[in-house]
Amino acid sequence: MLKTADTAMYRAKGMGKNQFCVYTEDMGVQEVRKMELEKDLQRALEQKQFIVVYQPKWNVKTNRLYGFEALIRWQHPRLGLHANQDRSKVSCFIIDSKPFSHDNV
Repeated sequence: MLKTADTAMYRAKGMGKNQFCVYTEDMGVQEVRKMELEKDLQRALEQKQFIVVYQPKWNVKTNRLYGFEALIRWQHPRLGLHANQDRSKVSCFIIDSKPFSHDNV
């Protein structure tokens, strides 16, 4: 019971001051999923499960390439290539975006 109360308390704190939250089973499932993801993420760092993907940036007005984004994708051993489909903000990060010049090619 303390675990469920603790989960609801942290959810209420996340909503701002003077808030309350009643525990639901869905909150418990989300909390377990978050902990599993954090554990898997730590393992992914140790086992180098990340790959870099370059994504072109195209200017539709000039119809020209103007840069690239370097993205990190997580090659999860069980879930496959994880590309931020669940909006977890964990698996896909924009690293850098630099202007592209045709003179540099």
